[in-house]
Amino acid sequence: MSRAAWIVGCVVVLLVAAVLRFVALDLKPPHHDEGVNGFFMAKLFNSGEYRYDPQNYHGPTLYYLSLPFAKVFGLDDAPLRMEPALFGVLTVGLLLALWPVLGRAGALAAAALMAVSAGGVFVSRYFIHESMVLFFTLGIVAALVWLPRLGLWVSGLLASASAAMLFCTKETANFTAAVLLIAEYLSHFYREKMGRPESRPELQPSRVNTAFAVAAVAVFAAIFVAFYSSLFTHWAGVKDGIIAPNMWRSTGTHGQGHAQPMGSYLLWLLREEPAILLWGFAGIYLAARRAESRFTVFAGLWAMGMLTAYSVIPYKTPWLTLNIVLPFCVCAGYAFEQVRGRGWALPLAATSLLLGLGICINLNFFRYDDPDAHPYVYVHTTREYKGLVAALKRNGAETSVDVVSQDYWPLPWTMRDYPKVIFHGKMGGDGKADFILAKPEQAAEIQKRYGPKYREAGTWELRPGVPLLLYERVHPP
Repeated sequence: MSRAAWIVGCVVVLLVAAVLRFVALDLKPPHHDEGVNGFFMAKLFNSGEYRYDPQNYHGPTLYYLSLPFAKVFGLDDAPLRMEPALFGVLTVGLLLALWPVLGRAGALAAAALMAVSAGGVFVSRYFIHESMVLFFTLGIVAALVWLPRLGLWVSGLLASASAAMLFCTKETANFTAAVLLIAEYLSHFYREKMGRPESRPELQPSRVNTAFAVAAVAVFAAIFVAFYSSLFTHWAGVKDGIIAPNMWRSTGTHGQGHAQPMGSYLLWLLREEPAILLWGFAGIYLAARRAESRFTVFAGLWAMGMLTAYSVIPYKTPWLTLNIVLPFCVCAGYAFEQVRGRGWALPLAATSLLLGLGICINLNFFRYDDPDAHPYVYVHTTREYKGLVAALKRNGAETSVDVVSQDYWPLPWTMRDYPKVIFHGKMGGDGKADFILAKPEQAAEIQKRYGPKYREAGTWELRPGVPLLLYERVHPP
């Protein structure tokens, strides 16, 4: 591939990635998890206060790195989603940076598949942590790929910083780190078994001196402490950040209400990412058979390691699939690089990209709240939610609402500027609120308590299987 074609290809892929991730960012209503994250973000935005809680929530980087977008564009759905969208585009850019080991065509293919990945785009348009997890995971790998060119100090410290940011983003970082380390370790022995030993002189113990080791640990520790201590204001957060992975291990082992069959990820990928899955398996096969370089063997082991590990754990959610999609894209790029000279390769690759783009557009811009059409849509807020919000807001900021339903997220985030919206989570209130928001099974009790003072004003589905009834006061208190 010529340099000019390579540059044009990179620009096109990055533009496609940006358009798919940034256009109409407020199209889909906020997910339950986005509402919770937004609630904490609002506290940081308004008071400058953030405290990491290892019991229920993920790392602090999402909030601190999203803060500039909120300051510039306002505290709302679209501005908060800009940061994950940006990291989604940057992940595509990092895949392009793998050209020294994948070849220009291979890196371009890997990046193009990620650019149009249905899940890659869907998760990048969420105010959740997963987009950053992918970027910092790939940051570790890309930094080490460039080690021969940038040298131990630059690449090593970049890898250390990426690892620290990964651990500051989500508790599953230790899981990812374990797979990466095992894949790197096994790739050496596999190459030796295949009769193709490979030395890395820049990583020999004699070259990795004490000064570098101290610097790498210092970079990791400084970043870790800065984020988990809430920028040096909450030192207990550092301890909580250290023990948090153990809490996630318990969650993953027991499922915590999200247990799925072992083959779920493969089935989800086959439905949502068929091109990435099939090209990825082709790359894994070719890497195992040819063992041309340690990196390609490592990539295959990384992909299979993530697929196996996440499949074995009972806890499964669709956004975790992206941890598998990323190395599969790398392996897919390697597969294309190996076959690109054949007459059928380019048409098949183009068809694969068009298939991925079609699924991506259908999911992200049309069926974004339809779990029957797309597995990535997981307990997501329906588009009816916007009608409910419009009904609640029609009387202005002084609207009073008694929310007696136990299910109400992401309403606390959406109604954050409405001080008279009270989230009881059970029957409560004094009967003077403008509205009551309840579940259908609470209708009889509302009728018994308030009689003709309230009339039913409509039914909205919060998410599949969770309808909410809105009651409007018709008589003065």
